[in-house]
Formats: sequence, structure tokens, C-alpha cells
Amino acid sequence: MVEADPLNAMLEAVRPDRSESVGVMTALEAVTTAAARMVRLPDPSLRVGGPASFVVLDEDPRQALPQGRVPSILATVRHGQVVYGDLP
Repeated sequence: MVEADPLNAMLEAVRPDRSESVGVMTALEAVTTAAARMVRLPDPSLRVGGPASFVVLDEDPRQALPQGRVPSILATVRHGQVVYGDLP
């Protein structure tokens, strides 16, 4: 069994030295909303009144990944409750 590591998967997906590389936003969508839809989670987008499930990163992946850096997870919020780390 292999542990899921979406941030490193995104880093590999955007590597410019690979002919099959994709843009950062495509990689981000693949590990967020597209992944949620694949497992049939109801409406994975953030919206007022909806369940707030998201991660807080130490830097913007749109800037970090093209520079070869993987952002660190500062906090994870699931259904509005902090389940890992602390919110800044």
C-alpha cells in the first residue's frame, strides 16, 4: 500500500522537464475538487453555509511548486473544525 501525498504528487506533475507536465492549477484541481468528485463527495467547493473542509499551507502552491518547493501543511479543517495544527 502506498501513502497518498498530494503535495508531492503536484510537485511531480508540474515539473517542466517532463513532457507530460501540467500547469499548477490543473495539478491543484486534480488533488482537490477532481479527487473529491471521483469518490463522489457532495459538492467539494467552499461556499457560504457549506461544510468547510480545507488545508492551510505555509505558502501559495502556485508560487512554490514551479520553484520546486512543496508547501507545508499548517492546519487541516474538516467540516469547520480544526483537526490538525493551528490556524494562523
